[in-house]
Amino acid sequence: MNQSVSLNAGLQSLGEATAAQLKLTPEQQALLANHVDAVSAATPAAMALGKSIDMPFSVSVVGGTGTLTTAKQTTAWATITGYAQITAPSNGSWSIQVIDIAQGGRTVLSANGVTPGQQVPFQYKTGFSCQLKISVQWSEGGDTTLEGQIHASY
Repeated sequence: MNQSVSLNAGLQSLGEATAAQLKLTPEQQALLANHVDAVSAATPAAMALGKSIDMPFSVSVVGGTGTLTTAKQTTAWATITGYAQITAPSNGSWSIQVIDIAQGGRTVLSANGVTPGQQVPFQYKTGFSCQLKISVQWSEGGDTTLEGQIHASY
């Protein structure tokens, strides 16, 4: 069963689930997180690996371009597969690039000519932590809010 949570909360839950699979105590999680300057993982795991999650997002677009950066989350080398999908606006097409800042700018997803409703697949293996930067460019060039969702399985 899919859950729907914010992009930041989804990444946090992914890290918590990975820590639970590794059977790390809260103290071990905190020590490891502090060692790599990541967030504390003191809360219990919200989900187990092998689940799917829907993470809605919105990006403010001014003059046809916009960016969104997530908070840095502990993800403990999880492999994520899924797709990104634009839900609004209903016109134009998009160039989308998603990079992982925590991993030196590694590309998670890059696509051009993406139209609303189109599913853009991706597969990505995180490092210990993950911080996503989503950059978009709109063919229509104006001001809007890009809305979409990321469906991820891990």
